Amino acid sequence: MISRFKPDSGATAMFASIAFFFAALVLGGGSRLELAGPILLRLIAIGALVWLLWNGAMRGVGLPKFAYVFWAGLLLLPLIQLIPLPWWLWTRFPGREVVVEMYQALGVTPMQPISLAPERTVNAFFALIPVVTAFFLTLRLDNAGREKSIAWIITATVISAVLGLLQVVSGPGSVLYIYAITNGDASVGLFSNANHHSLFLCAGIVLIFHWMSAKIRLNRQLPQTELAMGGLALLCLLTSVVATLSRAGVLFAIVAVLVGLTFIPINMLRISRMRFWGIAAGVFLFATAVFSVMFFSRIFGTADEGGILQDGRIDNLWVFGRMIADFFPIGSGLGTFDPVYRLYETAGEIDLTYLNNAHNDGAQILLEGGLWGGLLLIMFLGWYGAQTLSVLRVSSENMVRVTQRRAMCAIIGLALAHSLVDYPLRTGAFSVLFGMCAAMLMYQPPSSGRQRAGSTKA
Repeated sequence: MISRFKPDSGATAMFASIAFFFAALVLGGGSRLELAGPILLRLIAIGALVWLLWNGAMRGVGLPKFAYVFWAGLLLLPLIQLIPLPWWLWTRFPGREVVVEMYQALGVTPMQPISLAPERTVNAFFALIPVVTAFFLTLRLDNAGREKSIAWIITATVISAVLGLLQVVSGPGSVLYIYAITNGDASVGLFSNANHHSLFLCAGIVLIFHWMSAKIRLNRQLPQTELAMGGLALLCLLTSVVATLSRAGVLFAIVAVLVGLTFIPINMLRISRMRFWGIAAGVFLFATAVFSVMFFSRIFGTADEGGILQDGRIDNLWVFGRMIADFFPIGSGLGTFDPVYRLYETAGEIDLTYLNNAHNDGAQILLEGGLWGGLLLIMFLGWYGAQTLSVLRVSSENMVRVTQRRAMCAIIGLALAHSLVDYPLRTGAFSVLFGMCAAMLMYQPPSSGRQRAGSTKA
């Protein structure tokens, strides 16, 4: 039965990719360990990965060896951190002094893995499976399948945006909030965290501009129906971003719009560049004025309240630096940030809230993954920088495909920027979208004869 639905079939590949994306969106909107949804998502991801391996779908896609090295290194890191080591070796690793003293007081010297919280590292390993699955599922899509997938992703962002607005209208405690622990006064849509929802909506904004750009290039103009649909979708997403009350979300939405505007082939709209950008600037200034009057102080805070400058995530950076130095180069183990951070909290910092993640993925990767994690991070950032430069230089190929890759660059860039102050990639939903974007950016399937004939170089 499994061999009938091979990934090499265009329709099957697209169905599998989109079905998995929606499963991630429904089940993976939260990141807490006790949630059942992420566990079910990981089981689905494992099944999809087995399906791909069974059909040999990971071979013959033209991926560079770098990609296989990166994914292998990413998956091996937590597994190696779980290997029990002899006491004499483990005690030589930095950062274990408190635990060593505890065992010595008990008079025992057991074998220990690198990870200080093995059960959390096991969880971290399985949390990586969905993004790997999304990456390799998306590689099987042809150009038409990718554009259809983008249309479905846009649809998902609009659904989440509408749900978020209904949540705000319904008020705190509404049954429309999917997760028990959530931002009960903001638009969270299918997510548990308003910040993560805002980033998801920003990704949708970028994709809407790409979608409209593709319609213009293929039709030599923007049909009125597509213009109305795109405009309404943008309005819905932007309104819902503001309703998330997310500082980063509002700032990233502005960036998403500005980047998206560069996708539009103005020369095909029968309008001068000056007039186009003049209209865009006028709309932007009007929207900024309305936003400033109605929402600015609530989202960004006032001077008396301190606003962004007194955000605890900034104050914690020096603590993270100490933690990284204490555990480098071995690391504390993937997923161990919470228990390790508690060892560094001062009495004045302890309250009813807790820091489940660093809200800075770069710092958390260096703490938990040590030198190995740092090298993986450098590999990814180096690849992303090279891909971004290459796609920005291209101007003479099929521009629908070029703008698609530029959109992927923008979404990945927004996610990386947001990861400096939050942890959106630790949710199954956004990690799957991230994996899909990385696949579309890294590998371009060959064009069919029909696609080449209909391509546009303008």
